[in-house]
Amino acid sequence: MSLNYEDLQAQNQDLTFHVLASYFQKQLGIKDFNKDTLITLGLYDYHKGFNKCAELFADKNDCKGIDIMRFGESEDVVLDRRTFEHASLLSLFEKTEEVFSLYYSQEIIDGMTRERKYLIPQKAFREALAKAIVHRSYDISAHIHIAMYPEYITITSPGGLPTGLSKEAYENGNISVLRNPKIGNIFFRLRYIESFCTGIRRIKALYNDSLIKPEFTVTPNTISITLPILKELNLTEDELRIYNVLSINGEMSREEIEKELHVNKSKCLRLLNQLISQQLVEKTGKSSAVKYKLK
Repeated sequence: MSLNYEDLQAQNQDLTFHVLASYFQKQLGIKDFNKDTLITLGLYDYHKGFNKCAELFADKNDCKGIDIMRFGESEDVVLDRRTFEHASLLSLFEKTEEVFSLYYSQEIIDGMTRERKYLIPQKAFREALAKAIVHRSYDISAHIHIAMYPEYITITSPGGLPTGLSKEAYENGNISVLRNPKIGNIFFRLRYIESFCTGIRRIKALYNDSLIKPEFTVTPNTISITLPILKELNLTEDELRIYNVLSINGEMSREEIEKELHVNKSKCLRLLNQLISQQLVEKTGKSSAVKYKLK
């Protein structure tokens, strides 16, 4: 019938929206949240009633939600597990963010003030979580899985890329095909996402100064985003120049680096050896075929 899942008629027509109404009142100042509002949001039709999208935002539903597992030094050590389901997508988002803040933030006391510092950028996590909720395939009866490790978080959502969207376009942030436009519209109105096409670019930008970057994995049945703990580069100006050149050009010989940066042989070798000792650069090949690349 060429209908999106979210446009299909909901089996349960006895739905309430206290959570959705409270969010619109709190964040947008809309006090009169009524059936006309639900029609405007595309959740209700006078002839067909509530659709599947309405069901996902209802206070109670039968939909799978988010399964969180926190691991220790290995996956054999499970430190915590939380499963949020059968509730509004907005409740799932809020509860998941609370778990993230519990394990990946610290309060720093500076004199009379307290500042909350996040080990993983909060905006990056919110963006990745919102993407998982907005773009997942809801006709697959599975949870969004969030695996929390000491050094990183991986968010995996059911369903591969929508038809017509390539992996390259996805990783470049050029999302022009929305699987769930109604869900995306509500998250956009509530400012959980800034736009439909720039989320990946914003996540990458938040890691510009980090040694370890996010990873994006696409399979026919899942999409995963891995967010590492921030590890800032603690390099001298000259070391940073070599690091940036290798990050742009990939594998290079010493002679190529010298030419690129206009430095002599002894200085170039000294800087490369310093980066190797910090386990940031590795040397490959032998004799005249030696080259350098980032680890």
